[in-house]
Amino acid sequence: MKAAYWIGLALLGLSCSPSLNDIPSNMCETPRYKDLFATPDGFDVYFSLNQALACSDQLNKPVFVHFKSCCSATESLYTQIYKGEARNYLKEHFVIAELYTDSKDVAHSSDWVMNESDTIKGIGKINLLHIQVGIFELIGSDIALLIDGQCERIVPKLITPNDRNELLPILKEAKRNYDQDHR
Repeated sequence: MKAAYWIGLALLGLSCSPSLNDIPSNMCETPRYKDLFATPDGFDVYFSLNQALACSDQLNKPVFVHFKSCCSATESLYTQIYKGEARNYLKEHFVIAELYTDSKDVAHSSDWVMNESDTIKGIGKINLLHIQVGIFELIGSDIALLIDGQCERIVPKLITPNDRNELLPILKEAKRNYDQDHR
């Protein structure tokens, strides 16, 4: 399934080349859906896995993928990620993808997913059904994982709100693993 997804990205002709002059230096292109979702203060994030993967390859950085809900009752993982001690390390060493699993908005056509009987066009459905469950075989909310540009996990551990004291060591392990595999 992962290989098919990556081939699909290649067939779409994804490019991580800058299209606007106001793109931050640690990003490759203006994030799609930035007008729909809140960006954590001081962070540059993608809301599309396609964009994050393409940028990962261009910048030679691993991807931090956070599956979250627009209407989450808790901000515990969000707070740990963006306000905790791991904040600066994450910002410097990772491409960040915030994937909302309950959005009802229609995705950009380059993010649509075609299966045998239908085309999935909703951002939430793409992120939840196709990416979180279909590609990564994960069930749950407010979880994160660390991957390379080919959707391969670089550490087996999922990051959950319970990882309060482990987040920075997990990020450092992921970065080491990524660097070893991508020399």
